[in-house]
Amino acid sequence: MKLRLDLLKYLRDEDILDFAGWDIERWSAEPVLSKTGKGHLGPMTPELRAKELEMMEEIHRRLEARKAQAEHDGQPPEPNR
Repeated sequence: MKLRLDLLKYLRDEDILDFAGWDIERWSAEPVLSKTGKGHLGPMTPELRAKELEMMEEIHRRLEARKAQAEHDGQPPEPNR
């Protein structure tokens, strides 16, 4: 998916929170995580890839809708706080 920098100004904190932990089950910490602070992500299944694509499309739709609404209203986007 192409990175749309023009849409970043319409991204809100709640968007990030909605999608932040969706693939947490892929994360595996090293046995000595407390010492190294390292871990790794497991391989992505086709189901997870499909879910990721669906979520990215949802974010894109949200941002496009906010951009269209802002252009319609003639107002700049709200600052992200």
